[in-house]
Amino acid sequence: MNLFANLTHTLGKRNVLILAIAAANGTTICCSVALAQSGAGSIQGTVTDATRAVIPGASIHVVNRATSVAADTKSNRVGFYQVPGLFAGVYTVTISTPGMKTYEQTLDLLVDQTAIINAALTVGDVAQQVVVTANIVQLTTTDSGVVGSTLENARINQLPMNGRDLLTLTNETTPGMDSCAQSPSCANGMMPEATDYVVDGAPLDAREFGGASAGQTGVPDPDSVQEVKMETSGVGAQFGTPAAGVITTKSGTNQLHGTIFETARNNAFGIAKQRQDPANYSAPHYVRNEFGASLGGPIVIPYLYDGKNKSFFFFAYERYSLANASYVEMTTPTMAMRNGDWSGLVNASGVLQQLYDPATTASSSNCNGTGVANKWCRAPFTNNQIPIGRISPTAKAIYAITPQPTSAANPLVTDNLSARNPSYVVAPTITFRLDHEFNENNRAYLRYTSVLTTNTSLRSASQPATIAATVNGANFRTQATGIQSLPTALLSPLPDLHISFRPRSFQKLWSASSGLIRVILRVARRTPILRRNWVRPITLAKRASQTFQTISTT
Repeated sequence: MNLFANLTHTLGKRNVLILAIAAANGTTICCSVALAQSGAGSIQGTVTDATRAVIPGASIHVVNRATSVAADTKSNRVGFYQVPGLFAGVYTVTISTPGMKTYEQTLDLLVDQTAIINAALTVGDVAQQVVVTANIVQLTTTDSGVVGSTLENARINQLPMNGRDLLTLTNETTPGMDSCAQSPSCANGMMPEATDYVVDGAPLDAREFGGASAGQTGVPDPDSVQEVKMETSGVGAQFGTPAAGVITTKSGTNQLHGTIFETARNNAFGIAKQRQDPANYSAPHYVRNEFGASLGGPIVIPYLYDGKNKSFFFFAYERYSLANASYVEMTTPTMAMRNGDWSGLVNASGVLQQLYDPATTASSSNCNGTGVANKWCRAPFTNNQIPIGRISPTAKAIYAITPQPTSAANPLVTDNLSARNPSYVVAPTITFRLDHEFNENNRAYLRYTSVLTTNTSLRSASQPATIAATVNGANFRTQATGIQSLPTALLSPLPDLHISFRPRSFQKLWSASSGLIRVILRVARRTPILRRNWVRPITLAKRASQTFQTISTT
């Protein structure tokens, strides 16, 4: 039994229900905005004849050469056509009309690009072809003032990446991107929060710090990324920030393709020494490993389902680990300070930093003989020494587990502790993506990325650590789901849906859905065309939402 065929047939009849359920659960319903954020581009142009007269009704056939997924449309009465919802890849565009030679051209479509192909057809038999054999890549845009650059898949594969950090690579290859005090990647001197990164329509904003921030955690590994488009000036309103990075991931093709890699660095061999190093020099412990693999292709289940030309998968795994130990310079209280003697608390100018006794706090019109009135006047400790009996048990416990100084230096002026700082970082990255074409005008994709980072090290590099601490990363899991309904013969396509969520927000999303459904139902009942086509599907969606909410709360 062909399960996918039945699913395709069922969804083809229930597109309205899919749109209703998606709208009921807080998804973003938008046409050009959603497409732009997902990284999908488009091919458009005008069809004319040799005299520059427009040709209405010309047939346009666009095929992705890697997946054989096709899209068809016709030019309108002014000869204009548009094929939206196309992800980065190589496409063959065929334009034909009766009485004219068929025009064919191959185009390398970049991420989030609107490519222009204006075809001038000549008189002849439709079986005759005018073929442009060279693949073209359009590098200029005349319909937008956006300033940016595209990092193609070939450059991602070829350029060296220390640490395989995709954001570092985009920073090094994009004019205007540079490091700043808060981040290694800032656009045109702005704060790092001024750049919004989007992967397949899902934002990489991390809100745990009280504001938007994006880092390597949550970014798919380079082997799973198709292209990256950085926009640093004139960015569209769909992003809401002065700069944006649009990342699109790879999808499977009709052919199985995969990669495997391993890089290692270990100071147990190949130690580089400087001239001033002694003969018995021993380098600090440093072991770094990066390995991973990826695989993509059609979904094929022997004797059950053949997904060539319509169903594809892509999976990538990468694991980064770094174990090292280095010496760091820090400050710590001297042994005299731990015993209450702070007479050596002198700054770089030789001024004693006086300590005051909190137990003597009282109002005084002549505080400590200074002639100044103070409601909270305190008497100084004699000789800046705290009686040993006044030291709290908490302070004694902290002193007991704090490393002792390794030099007699004044901690108020310079570091007095040289300590070994062992650290261990593990960051496995998992990305998978599923693509399916239900029919020519309806497609869907699902992408999931998980980056679980664990960092074990001393608590601070500038202050003495009492114990080692394990800091789990943000545990980002970013999902991007797209359901496209694309009547490409129209210039104003129906809504294109892109759903992105994090697991913790999914229950809140369902909980908020019932109110939105009620609003949609009120509008639909008052509009005849919507009442015939939307009321029943939305009612079903409302019942499903209420059922899910009941299950989730119990």
